[in-house]
Amino acid sequence: MINSKDVQNAFTRYDFLELMYQAGFKPSKYLKQHEIDNKKYITIRCSDHEDGEDGKKRASCVVNMDSFTYSCKSCGHHGSLFDVAKMILRTDSFYEAVKYLANQKGIVDTKSSNSSFTHYQPIAKKSVPIAEEVKYFTFDPTKAYKTYTNEELIAGYPSFSDLMKFKAIMTVLIRHSIVETNQVKKIEYLCKERKINPNNPRLKRVGLLPKWKEDKDFWKWFERTFPVADLVRFGLYRSSDAKFAPLTWKYFGEDMIVFPNQDLYSDLYHGAQLRYIVKPEWSPAKEMQLTQTSLVHPIPFAFSREVLMSSEPIFITEGSVDGLSTDKDFAANPGVNTYYKPYLGLFQGKKVFVAYDMDKAGQKATWGYQSVNTYIPRKNKRVPHTFENTILGNQRAKRYIEKLGQVKAEFSISTHKGLLEDLKDAGVKASALVWSVALGNDLNELRQKYGALNSEFFQIKNLD
Repeated sequence: MINSKDVQNAFTRYDFLELMYQAGFKPSKYLKQHEIDNKKYITIRCSDHEDGEDGKKRASCVVNMDSFTYSCKSCGHHGSLFDVAKMILRTDSFYEAVKYLANQKGIVDTKSSNSSFTHYQPIAKKSVPIAEEVKYFTFDPTKAYKTYTNEELIAGYPSFSDLMKFKAIMTVLIRHSIVETNQVKKIEYLCKERKINPNNPRLKRVGLLPKWKEDKDFWKWFERTFPVADLVRFGLYRSSDAKFAPLTWKYFGEDMIVFPNQDLYSDLYHGAQLRYIVKPEWSPAKEMQLTQTSLVHPIPFAFSREVLMSSEPIFITEGSVDGLSTDKDFAANPGVNTYYKPYLGLFQGKKVFVAYDMDKAGQKATWGYQSVNTYIPRKNKRVPHTFENTILGNQRAKRYIEKLGQVKAEFSISTHKGLLEDLKDAGVKASALVWSVALGNDLNELRQKYGALNSEFFQIKNLD
């Protein structure tokens, strides 16, 4: 037989309220989390009537959140958790109500020939579909490399596919930012403020888009050359119903550094990371990615055909400024988890170092992590505690799990791969570049403090 007391103990305050709402009771107001967690009594609208004696809707049903009972002060309707289940099932059977609630919590009746007892068994989780195998890209150095002039792109634009139209627009814009704008602000920001080596040849790949008002002639020509509807559709211009400056360049407020994403087999661009030199107050972020992933996933900045054909090692960095700080070949991800897995195959045959920031986010993204999800009955939710897959992180996770075992807490463990393991899956041998956080949190901070990245700062670590 199923013990009704065990069934009631398996329910939380949130469960009880949810059942009451299913049975026809209604909330009288928005209940805050601390009210549900801490208050013994709350008031909701009764399921048996709409109005109070004065003809106005009002809350009249008092719910005891400790005992899972209720009583309406207006009509006298009262009951318990099991009475609520009866209302949902439209039955008078207490047994059916208990069985229904037990099924909600995975409590099953396990019988033997000599005795009967209550057994708790978690509801089986639905099987998770197996993820499709990643189809990795590989680099073919023998593949022809195509070049296009702006005139060719503009003339052929009407007949292009959406992908080619987007590339044409981005190529014309980025070439303008690299060749035709005043690069002084770019050099001052990157070389004077961020201490990037001014002789770094990769600086020639970086562009600058000045304030919209300072480059009006270009933008007027740009709007005449490409349909404004396409500029809006591809995310470069504001829509016609925008509150401020509709149908104009989306990021016109301040000067922007441009870190382009370039094709491997042509001189076309298919995206860019934009970074404000001075972030305006109205902008929620200092960086944004100008891409159309529905058409093409961006190749990381500076991860070029020349880099792949070189015998030099490649550094994968957390951001373009960190990459420029190395004075080496690099591929810059705009964030720790923004890499496109199929592109990891392009690193095959190369010597690769992952040089993410030394903060918690960077190290979790490098090594992966395990999440220990602890169930808190009072709040009816699971709270995750994450530990990076390093020696220290694994030791902390082990101690935490031991403590949970001592108090017999319910928990589950999930693991998440880091970039090193994803590279390994792609057939790439990669190592992590680590350093003392006392020296600096990221590569550019090291550059600003010490002028150059001394090899003595770093240690090379591997997964195994």
